[in-house]
Amino acid sequence: MELIERVEAFLRNPDKTLAGDTQWISDSSQRGSAYQMHFQILAGGVLSSFELWCFADNEREFQPSFKLSLSLNHQPIIRVDHVHHRPHTNPPDKPTNYPSIIVNEVHWHPWEANKKLFRNRHTPPDRLRYADYLPNRAQRFDQLFRWFCGTVLQVQIGNLNVPDLPDRTKLL
Repeated sequence: MELIERVEAFLRNPDKTLAGDTQWISDSSQRGSAYQMHFQILAGGVLSSFELWCFADNEREFQPSFKLSLSLNHQPIIRVDHVHHRPHTNPPDKPTNYPSIIVNEVHWHPWEANKKLFRNRHTPPDRLRYADYLPNRAQRFDQLFRWFCGTVLQVQIGNLNVPDLPDRTKLL
């Protein structure tokens, strides 16, 4: 099955659930106070190869600073970037209804816009190129987590208590 078909079959599956409970762990591969957590995703009651990754950096000047990502082989398929310190540059061939070249606010990388990057590939590309502003006004981690899981991915979170972002470790 081609990668695009595999992703779309996963996204169409109506029976997806986050598996287990997790917590933030320090990510020593990143500088500063980077944290990560990830959830396995069950599809049709079977463990899938897709995962939900969450990344947070609690030492950025502009808070909160985090990302949510549906990933395959640790590469993002769809991602929310709540990072004010790092604008995204859309290439000139962006979809016509997308923001001009620089996206300075909280944004996301939808599947439909980035799907063409997955054509004729067996693994996801290194980078998602096309970003758009969020279609809702959610700003907090718990709001975006629920929107990303429920609306975008259609993954049930069940009785999961959505973890808060890690506390800041120092004042700026």
